[in-house]
Amino acid sequence: MGTLREVNDADARFAVHTALLDDYVDRVPPDGRVLLKTDVEGYDFHVLKGASKVLARREVAVISEVNPQWLKEVGCSAEEMFAYMADLGYSAYHPTVVRRGLSRVLTIAPLSLPGPHTWFNALFCRESELSMLQTGQYPVEIIA
Repeated sequence: MGTLREVNDADARFAVHTALLDDYVDRVPPDGRVLLKTDVEGYDFHVLKGASKVLARREVAVISEVNPQWLKEVGCSAEEMFAYMADLGYSAYHPTVVRRGLSRVLTIAPLSLPGPHTWFNALFCRESELSMLQTGQYPVEIIA
């Protein structure tokens, strides 16, 4: 396990190179759908801020880990993260996989803070593009 957060009882410390996703936006096909998943131990909002060109595209959805304590440790908050995404036109949803008989269904319900748990995944998607989530091979149930 690794993190960029300051951890007092770390076994080892080392430097890592980081870059903005926007520095690589030209490598993402302009017409394709994009699903961006972040899980970077508290730096998720920083990743999203470094991906503004990607997030400005059509047909982009984001699943991001939200851990309010870790976000606070790196100088930001879940409220700021949700406001940033809302300013870009994204709504927040809570994705959950539910068993329906022998199969599973991905349910997506509107999400507001403080959220369902101490930390959780949030799906950020523009409401006009929710239908793109329902075109895959797996069943998706959108709860109003």
